[in-house]
Amino acid sequence: MPGLSGIDLLREIKKLQPDIEVMIVTGYATLNNAQEAAHYRAVNFISKPFNVADIIISVSKALEQRNQNRKIKGLIQQFKDLRSSSGLNEETFSKSKQRTLKIYHLQ
Repeated sequence: MPGLSGIDLLREIKKLQPDIEVMIVTGYATLNNAQEAAHYRAVNFISKPFNVADIIISVSKALEQRNQNRKIKGLIQQFKDLRSSSGLNEETFSKSKQRTLKIYHLQ
């Protein structure tokens, strides 16, 4: 990519939209690049040439992760709303939140 590496683009995307799922497909796969991609939370780092089935699986997993993250955020928001309306203290709130996330297998 002229003027901007895939890792640089990933870094900029995550600054603007931290929760967006990004998959890197590269012709210049190195261990260092893969580690940087993981550091900036790329959902996958695939080197060219690639298998289309691998891309489909990766996109499916990214969508599952996005949906799970949305569920977690929704539950946390519900707990915050409940806490503010019920007067729960921080410790009770935190314990209840952890139990609920565990029940839903989201943590």
